[in-house]
Amino acid sequence: MCVMNLALINTTPGVPGHPFSPPVGFDGGDREYRLLLRARLGYRDYSQRIACCANLHRKRITEFTGPYSKEAQIILDQYCKFEDKQKHTKAAL
Repeated sequence: MCVMNLALINTTPGVPGHPFSPPVGFDGGDREYRLLLRARLGYRDYSQRIACCANLHRKRITEFTGPYSKEAQIILDQYCKFEDKQKHTKAAL
């Protein structure tokens, strides 16, 4: 297992273990990138790392790098909004 800085959202293809890094040779566009990350949410290792990245993103300590960095930021913004909405809904029950 590698140690990684989850505050650095690296979208460069082939970064080992990083949830926002597509596989080596990935040449899809924004849509394909979103589909890849949506699929990764179904895997425990990736979904836990994405949740950790989201917690850091809420604290505004994330940095984005790589060819899909803008898309990754949009995805994390949406993920955080969804999670916050879920928490408020549960608190109201």
